Amino acid sequence: MPYSENTSLDRYENAAKHFLQSVVVIDDQAEVYQGELANEQRMSEDRASLKKKQLSRRPVTGLSHEQSNRATRSRNGTPNETSDENPSANPHLDRTHILRAWILTEKFADEEILCSIYRPADYKISSTSENQANNEKSHTVISLSAKMARPADIVVLDWELDGEKDGVKGSQKAREIIKTILNDDDTIKGRQRLIVIYTALANLEGIYDDVVADVGEVNYIAGKFKPDKPSLSLSNKTTRIVFLNKSTKFTEPNSETTVSEENLPARLIKEFVKLNRGLLPSIALHSIASIRDATHHLLSTFSSDLDPALVSHRCLLPNPQDSEEFVLDLVASELRSILSLNQIGQNHADVKAHKDWIADQLKDQEAFQLKKYISVFRKEAFDLVTKGDDAFQKVRKSIANRWVDDAWKQGVNFKHKNIPRKLSKTTLRKLIKTGNLEDLHKNIKAPLLNFDDLTAVFSKNQNMGNRIDHDFSRLATLKREQYGARNLPECWSPKLGQGSIIRKINDDGSYNKDFLLCIQPRCDGVRIKQLRAFPFLTMTSAGISASPRQCLVIKSRMTPNENPKNIRLLLYPFPYRQTMLEFEPAASDYIEAVKEDGVWVFKYGGLCFEWIADMKDFLAQKLCDQLSGRQGSIGLEEYEWLRRKSK
Repeated sequence: MPYSENTSLDRYENAAKHFLQSVVVIDDQAEVYQGELANEQRMSEDRASLKKKQLSRRPVTGLSHEQSNRATRSRNGTPNETSDENPSANPHLDRTHILRAWILTEKFADEEILCSIYRPADYKISSTSENQANNEKSHTVISLSAKMARPADIVVLDWELDGEKDGVKGSQKAREIIKTILNDDDTIKGRQRLIVIYTALANLEGIYDDVVADVGEVNYIAGKFKPDKPSLSLSNKTTRIVFLNKSTKFTEPNSETTVSEENLPARLIKEFVKLNRGLLPSIALHSIASIRDATHHLLSTFSSDLDPALVSHRCLLPNPQDSEEFVLDLVASELRSILSLNQIGQNHADVKAHKDWIADQLKDQEAFQLKKYISVFRKEAFDLVTKGDDAFQKVRKSIANRWVDDAWKQGVNFKHKNIPRKLSKTTLRKLIKTGNLEDLHKNIKAPLLNFDDLTAVFSKNQNMGNRIDHDFSRLATLKREQYGARNLPECWSPKLGQGSIIRKINDDGSYNKDFLLCIQPRCDGVRIKQLRAFPFLTMTSAGISASPRQCLVIKSRMTPNENPKNIRLLLYPFPYRQTMLEFEPAASDYIEAVKEDGVWVFKYGGLCFEWIADMKDFLAQKLCDQLSGRQGSIGLEEYEWLRRKSK
């Protein structure tokens, strides 16, 4: 099967289509059915005409000043401000800004995407003051738009949503809506978001410049937006803002940025793919979509008919609050079952998916190039994702052989630490085969591919590869973090238990250099009525000569004033690495952290410990098992000859 950039794009587009479920369109000139606004305009004109006739039959005396002027103008044939003879006062007469929403909803329906239309002009507010009414309406439009955007996968926004003034409509509401949506997303540490400005105004570059001025310098959780003026788009790690024109007589029909309502859904899917282009994003999209698809079946599985059993379960437990964790495990196992039944791993993380990713990254290039000699060619990369470590060892030797051939041609005098003579090419080949090329003379540095260089090779940058390895390590081993990208709900607080990682804050506000991993059994970390000791394993950045050991990466600050960064730690599950700390519950029957100056801490007896993260259960249990095994080891003196024969 040929693998190319196109096959990967097809894969990512299928993931986007499977995931996308809702689009919100905010446009004050959206027509729900053909001719709707024109019909409303004719009805408005009929009402105005009838009112003029009624006023013309009444005497001018007894009317207000405004009514008197209107009646006089009507009798004299002077056009009213709202009549069709004064078109500048009526925006509905300019149909170039009309959004044919009925077409849009039908086309999205073809893609099985729900499209909601919000027409702000429909919202009415009564107020004693005209200025107050306008302010209230503007605030309501902005807040309602932001609320509708929260559950939406894509937000489509008209640019001119303000009321008309001197024949010109403003864009202040649209600009405030964008800023409000982005700020709301930032409060939950970012989310995937596609925002599309869809307008009939031909000056897209001017609109683009306005949005860049509003948000371009803001340092969001996902980073600053990177402007791309040629494509009229802004992007950071989680959000993409795109600028498109409605298809009208005033916009360029053949322009890449001009899109009709009929073609808008397909274009938005492609823009969403650009935001989620990659192997992990496509796996996540399919996973979430599979759970969405099974939502109502899942609800029927957890039927109220089973409520008596759940209540009975709690009633019979020695500690009834244990049922809360039981319910969590019950729901989580069903969600995992859904993912397993949909074969998420087999279908979207198989060898074909990895080869598609490789082809997408390489495009027309033939190899991943990290530095001179350290290259992985397309076929080698395909072999790596197919055969694993066996192929990796072959690639290592291939890189070494390429370097030896080139260095030999240049007349390099090869020497080995343990071989007194000059090395022949045959000897060099043997050293490569046995993996002893590291022992060449100190003046000769062989370009060897190590396992921790592979991510850097695929990202084509050493520093970026190191950062990616560290970030992925945290994702694989930690379920919650103080300084990570995952959102912690406002109602949640850390609880000390097995897998909690903490660090002491000294009296002067500085941090202790060591980190501590709580290894308290889960059942001993709850139902605490009085002072209780908790066992911890010490973790440091400096290693010792012992095995086994566990490498961890956490994100924290080394000093109180610096930004959090990735820190590599080593943990040794030996009894002598343990320490005991005592804590006492406050209002609850467990040890709960409190937030001070925006940081979660555990406090007792004048001591303060910063909560760093919670380790995933399986890894915390593995380390506890290793510690338990070490505690049970027997110190036995054996006959040495017999011990060696037993190896």
